[in-house]
Formats: sequence, structure tokens, C-alpha cells
Amino acid sequence: MSERTFDEKLDELLAPYPVSNFSPRYVGSEALEQMISAHQLKYIENLIQAEEENKLLMENARDFRGYDPAIQESAVNHAEKAKYDPDYFVRNKIDNDLVKPIQIVNVIDAKRDEARQKTWKVEYHARLINRLRGFKAEAIRIEKRDNFLKRLVFWK
Repeated sequence: MSERTFDEKLDELLAPYPVSNFSPRYVGSEALEQMISAHQLKYIENLIQAEEENKLLMENARDFRGYDPAIQESAVNHAEKAKYDPDYFVRNKIDNDLVKPIQIVNVIDAKRDEARQKTWKVEYHARLINRLRGFKAEAIRIEKRDNFLKRLVFWK
């Protein structure tokens, strides 16, 4: 028995996984409507959170702009290094007047990241809502056809 070649292993690794297709025979329009509603709530929640994070980002940016340009430049240069090192300020003898601007830069960065993540979630839930609406339309079409066929068989 021979071992697989690298190309065969790579082909297997990069091949898509065979995912099942949607079948309205298993999920009715009511269940899909519940899913749509749930994702609509998550969409709204994440949209509001993204707006709030962005609002905090802008408030901190406004505060940061109030500092002298030399302090802004120094704070930006130190911010990344100080982000995960609580002793950075003491070890590097950072001037006390520079601590707050450095912290503001890190808050701005954190709020931008939070807004980015929440915005991604907004877009994710929007995509799911659209996908579920397509599923629902298909389920309604099948339900109507099945009901028609039941009535047709019943009348015979």
C-alpha cells in the first residue's frame, strides 16, 4: 500500500466539506420565521453596540486631539508597547503627563477593534437573515404545493 503524495494530501485538505443542502421537508416556515426573528434581534443588538463603541472611539479621539502634537506623537509611539505591559511606564520612566495620552490611544484602538467586531457581526446576521428568508420562501412554496396535493388527493 503506497502513501499518498503531498498533492493528494493537499487536494484533500483544500477540498470543501460536503455540506447538506437545505430541505424544507424538515423545516417549516414557522421555524424559519423564528430563526429570522432571532437573527434580527442579534442584528439590532450588534448594530447598536457598534454605534456605541464608535461613539466612544470618537469621544476619546476628540480628547486626544486636545493634546500638543509632540505629546500625541510620543503617545502613539509608546502605546503599542505599553498596551500589554503594566510595568512599561515605570520601567521606561515615562513622564506622568504622557501616561493618560498613551492610555487614550489604547482605548481608541480597543474601541475601534470592538466596533470592527460588532460591525462584522451585524453583517453576519444580515447575511443569515437574507439566507433564512430564501429558505422561508422555498418552504412556503413547498408547503403550498403539498397542501394543494393533499386537497387534490382528498377530493378523489
